[in-house]
Amino acid sequence: MRNPVFLCYFFAFMTLLVGCNSINDASQKNASIDVKKPTAAHYSYNENQHDATSIINELPGHENVHNITLQTKKSPSYISVDYTQASTETSRQFEHNWSANLTKERVFNNATILLGLIDYADSVHFNVHTVVPQSITITRAELEAFHQHPLTPNASKGIQNVSAENDGNEHQINEFFRRHPITELE
Repeated sequence: MRNPVFLCYFFAFMTLLVGCNSINDASQKNASIDVKKPTAAHYSYNENQHDATSIINELPGHENVHNITLQTKKSPSYISVDYTQASTETSRQFEHNWSANLTKERVFNNATILLGLIDYADSVHFNVHTVVPQSITITRAELEAFHQHPLTPNASKGIQNVSAENDGNEHQINEFFRRHPITELE
């Protein structure tokens, strides 16, 4: 009985420690994705919250994740991510970090990574709770049409090429958002 209690406290302590380090390191990270981190080998894709949360915690903006919802019981399945101001940042910092251009870059890249690694999700829905709240849903079909290849962990042009493909494609990404705008929440 003593060992399970110890393990619970140990894991809680480690989670707190890792969380604090993530918050402290968050301001030093830029908006680019390190595609070496979230790779297909790390995840089991068994449609549980842990897999999605593990991936999201490695993506830009993870320090602002407030809520993650997975809907896999009925079709279409989706991942919903809500971003809010972290307790360690000012509202000015949060608004700057989620300005229109940074939000576009983050949600586009994060959606590509999530849908590339979690093959049971049909779309990703993002809510960013800035002063003027923003919302967008990006589907697998939309991203596959943009990238012109399937978003699967085993595809020959899979998620490992996300940064290389998106660098220099600012015009194409802006065109994507012209056709799929980020809307203001009411």
